[in-house]
Amino acid sequence: RGTSQDLKAVSEALSYLRQKGLSTVEDLEAFLESSGKSAADYRSQMKPKEARSKVIDGILASRTDCKECKPVYEKYQKIFFKKTKEKFKQEYSEVARYAKAAAYLAKHPDDKDSTQKELQEEQETLLEEIAALKTPLTEVQEDLKKLRDIRYWVRKATPGTEESKEPPKKQPIKEVLQDKADEKKAQRTVPAQTKHKQQDMEL
Repeated sequence: RGTSQDLKAVSEALSYLRQKGLSTVEDLEAFLESSGKSAADYRSQMKPKEARSKVIDGILASRTDCKECKPVYEKYQKIFFKKTKEKFKQEYSEVARYAKAAAYLAKHPDDKDSTQKELQEEQETLLEEIAALKTPLTEVQEDLKKLRDIRYWVRKATPGTEESKEPPKKQPIKEVLQDKADEKKAQRTVPAQTKHKQQDMEL
């Protein structure tokens, strides 16, 4: 069973490499490097957009909290005695909600004059841009995972190398993986032959 799975994995790996036009270890390493750079580029483009989107979410939520909690907060502000004021604050969660929301809005003065519609439109544009970047990023990440797995097996299968070392760059990947599959097949055949010999001797 293990051998059939290995052969299937080798077949799938070789088919995938053909689709990508990769035939040598050098091709594989170069493609991994360029894919890694592409993934980093997509992430660097997404990061500020995601950060801005999060800020807009915070602004819109804080404006809602300020509007809902303002009447209670104004009552709180009018209380003169400290103990009475503290008791009021403990009884009404709106006081803390308003203070937190107002503090958040104060951290983003540049958006003070932006209308809700303007912020929502900006948010919509940002989400579209993030989604447009996420699609190719996901594809690149899937490629990277598959190719890193293949590189691991190529390094493991190459004589004289360890997983942490690179095999000869010009060596065809097909040759390396096929040799490994043949080796697995041979390892499975030998015990079977030994078993038959033992049975013959017993007879």
